[in-house]
Amino acid sequence: MQKSWRACHTWGAGQQGGVPSSSSGSAPLPSYPQLNIGLVLFNLFLPAFPLDGGRILADLLLLRGVSPETAAKITASLATLLGAGVVAVGIWRTLVASVASVLTIAVGVWMLYGACVVEGATDWEPVWVRAAAAQGSWS
Repeated sequence: MQKSWRACHTWGAGQQGGVPSSSSGSAPLPSYPQLNIGLVLFNLFLPAFPLDGGRILADLLLLRGVSPETAAKITASLATLLGAGVVAVGIWRTLVASVASVLTIAVGVWMLYGACVVEGATDWEPVWVRAAAAQGSWS
C-alpha cells in the first residue's frame, strides 16, 4: 500500500521544533532560501576564475593596472589552490566524516579545470579581450 505525499510530509514526525529534519532526525535541513544564500556567497566571494568571484578578482587586478597575462596567472594560481582545497574537503568528508561528497569533489574538479583553461583563454574570454582592447595590444 502506497503512502500519500501528504502523509509522508506532515508536521510532527521526524521534525524538531516544526522544522523538517534529516532522515536521521539529527539536524534540520536547510531551507531553499538558505541554500540560495549559500550558493550566492560561494559564487561571489570565492575568487576562483570559473566563479563570479574569480571574474571580479580578474577585473580588480586589471583595474589596478596589472597586465592581462599577469592577472590571468594570478587568477589561475588562486583558482588552482582553491579548487584543490574544495577537492580535499570533499575527499575528507567522504572518507572521514562518512558523508558522500561527490558533488563537492565535482565542483572542485570543475574549478581546477577552469584554472587550467583561464591562462589559455586570454584571446577569447571577455575579461581578457576587453583588457587587451583597452590597452591596445598585448604587452
